[in-house]
Amino acid sequence: MGGQIVMLAVGILLVLLLVLSSSFRGKKLDLRSADRMKGPEFEQWCAKLLKRNGYRQVKVIGGSGDFGVDILAWKGLRKYAIQCKRYSGKVGFDAVKEANAGVEYYHAHVAVVMTNSYFTTNAIKGAKKCHVTLWDRDHLKTMLR
Repeated sequence: MGGQIVMLAVGILLVLLLVLSSSFRGKKLDLRSADRMKGPEFEQWCAKLLKRNGYRQVKVIGGSGDFGVDILAWKGLRKYAIQCKRYSGKVGFDAVKEANAGVEYYHAHVAVVMTNSYFTTNAIKGAKKCHVTLWDRDHLKTMLR
């Protein structure tokens, strides 16, 4: 009888931990929450989103002297150099230039600018010319599913 009570208590505790854990993760990877974050916090959020989407060896670099790259990550045989931009307005061409410079410095295969917002027309045109991948708010929504 005592063993059954202990097993029941452990089971209930595990279910509670699972529920709390999944609801916490859901809040952390919510775009509305990301909209209120500061830069470094948003970089961590992006790293979690990448891991959730199958990227491995995800490393947040960030800070000054990062050569235009906030995160390095691998998916398959490709190394990604990712510039994260948490903006309330549109992200411009400067972010594309930063990611383009960073991909060379870190010997990555793919340069990405990842934002909770959208991109200016110049950023989109420049990214095509520089072969920089743009992940806007709509792409992040897809990654969150």
